[in-house]
Amino acid sequence: MSFLEAPGRARRIVQHGDIIWSCVRPNRRSYAIIISPVDNLIVSTGFATITPVHIPYSYLYYVLTTDEFVEYLVNHATGSAYPAVSQGNFENAQVLLPPTGLVEQFHNTVADMFGLQHTLSERNRALRETRDLLLPRLSSGELSVEELPLPEGDGQD
Repeated sequence: MSFLEAPGRARRIVQHGDIIWSCVRPNRRSYAIIISPVDNLIVSTGFATITPVHIPYSYLYYVLTTDEFVEYLVNHATGSAYPAVSQGNFENAQVLLPPTGLVEQFHNTVADMFGLQHTLSERNRALRETRDLLLPRLSSGELSVEELPLPEGDGQD
């Protein structure tokens, strides 16, 4: 849906490398990193959106998903039945920053892993959709595989 059609709580456009964290119940660790999003992907304002500016997204993601950072959020949450943090809690958090060269080396090592994970997730999503489309047709007999040739070396003699 377009930005203008989005509900009031879905007004944050995210970009590659952004990290989103649910502001509600931080102890549940509801977060994600945005890799290769579609154009104008929006998220709810119920998520804190963290855009890395001076450090690589890979390093920031790992820092913001540590047990220590989760504990920081839990300790700053307000409300007992519905504990929540604010965007300000993320903005005020202090993050240990190693020397620039070390952070860049870390990013160069792990950035491809984020891309690969995203690619594999997309392939799995496509396979699930294909399965969900074909399985009912196979089960009902609407689609038959009897005439398909078996691959060589299938183990049947």
